[in-house]
Amino acid sequence: AHYKEKIKVDRRLGRFFTREERKNPGLREETRRYKPYIAEHSQDFNDRMKELHKRLKKRRDESHGQEIWVITHALIIKRMMKKFHQKCDNHIKAVASYRVQ
Repeated sequence: AHYKEKIKVDRRLGRFFTREERKNPGLREETRRYKPYIAEHSQDFNDRMKELHKRLKKRRDESHGQEIWVITHALIIKRMMKKFHQKCDNHIKAVASYRVQ
């Protein structure tokens, strides 16, 4: 079978930077091109995660059985899996993927 994957880079999947990390985030040029959220407060990050959950749930519901994979940082994966009521291993790698079910 031949699969034609649609890959979308979404900066809203980015991680949270601590106050100390914001001073020198140490991002590669390739990452900087996507304009990641660096200077955001924890509440802004939480709001972004809530919106991400709504968007992924809508996309899942409209996908007609098409699989949706999210590749991002462990903290975001853990939050999304919890919101989608999926079992989450506490030892997720720093960057990993999960399937929206």
